[in-house]
Amino acid sequence: MEKKTRKQYSAEFKAMPQSVLAKVVENPVFPPAIPGISDAFAPLGNAVGAIMGGTQTDVKATLDDAATQANKILAENKAKYGDTPKAP
Repeated sequence: MEKKTRKQYSAEFKAMPQSVLAKVVENPVFPPAIPGISDAFAPLGNAVGAIMGGTQTDVKATLDDAATQANKILAENKAKYGDTPKAP
């Protein structure tokens, strides 16, 4: 199966709010080694699910809210675990 480039997506797909996610799928990012960082992914996963499921239509506001929640979790985890991972 040939991979589609951004220019090949249909106008119908580009008009969908979810199409903004197609831009980042091509460029995966690995998270930094921060204790408890996986906890901060939950708000993002929930936001993406809500956008893709159509229960949230304001993509920017939904993702901004998820970022605020994730930053709060990261701050709480920093207070709980510190800045650096502990060696096993």
